[in-house]
Amino acid sequence: MFRLIFSDKDEHVGRVVFGESRGEPYLTQLAVAHTIYNRVRHRGYPNDLMSVIYAKYDGGRRHQYETLDDEGHSRVSFLLC
Repeated sequence: MFRLIFSDKDEHVGRVVFGESRGEPYLTQLAVAHTIYNRVRHRGYPNDLMSVIYAKYDGGRRHQYETLDDEGHSRVSFLLC
């Protein structure tokens, strides 16, 4: 039996990737995910995943990843075919 196990952090990364690169080719989506993980390792950003994802700028008014400023970001929508 095959099972996928995801953490809450995986879901946050997935939502940012989806919001920032929805409709883009796979490699573009992968590049967005890489920006998140690269920032965790860069000394100019926080060194933990959730802090990088939710980092703000502009005096704390806006998120680094614009999709987090969208009211619909946390809503889940499904397309059933």
